[in-house]
Amino acid sequence: MSTRPGPDLVTDGVYARLRNPTDTATTAIAFSAWIAVDGGLLWVVPAAALLHFTLGIGLYEDRRLLEAFGDEFTAYRRRVPKWFPRTSAH
Repeated sequence: MSTRPGPDLVTDGVYARLRNPTDTATTAIAFSAWIAVDGGLLWVVPAAALLHFTLGIGLYEDRRLLEAFGDEFTAYRRRVPKWFPRTSAH
């Protein structure tokens, strides 16, 4: 599995609304499972996912994308939120 970014920064489709929709979906599923089963200490799973996607691979990915795409990624990061899509047009 390659960790190098592709030749183009993808900013259309779902990526126009969220920078990493897969991380958001995975974390939401983990939170939903915890709520659905009234999981007590199972809250650790979604919390760990959130930390992993933010501080673990999230920081690494952002650094790699910044190296690969520079100002284009900086503008994209300012324009598109990581976790929750904006509800209003801007």
